[in-house]
Amino acid sequence: MVPRFFFLFFCLLLLFPSVSALIIGPARVDLGSPMEEQEFTTTVYNDLEDEIVVEVSEKYPLEEGIFEVIGENKIYLGPLESKEVRVTYHPPDFEQFGEVQVGLLRFYQVPYINAQVGATVAVNIPVYVTNPYPEKFLSLSVTPPEP
Repeated sequence: MVPRFFFLFFCLLLLFPSVSALIIGPARVDLGSPMEEQEFTTTVYNDLEDEIVVEVSEKYPLEEGIFEVIGENKIYLGPLESKEVRVTYHPPDFEQFGEVQVGLLRFYQVPYINAQVGATVAVNIPVYVTNPYPEKFLSLSVTPPEP
């Protein structure tokens, strides 16, 4: 029974010759101070032998306009190509303290054909900040003594 299942599974894999993958790095962005405007980069990788178009947008932000993509929000990638995406973070007004997810950066592979039914790939990257508790905690940095 088990060998038959693996054989059928392997045959199904052979029936799907085109696999679409979108690789984004890093998989999570941690920004230090939540009160300063910051710029960070992420890298989009195309591991396919075809050209792709990737659209970058914000998803579930605490406030609209927290993230601003520097340049165009549509990235054109050739076969096996990678590009860096520079993003500016504009701090919102916080009502939460501790580690706060300020939103998601959404990388969406735009489909080539206009069809009523189809599949595409999207990757969401969470962006976190650490908002210190006011008048409750002290942030401390300790370095060991040199021998």
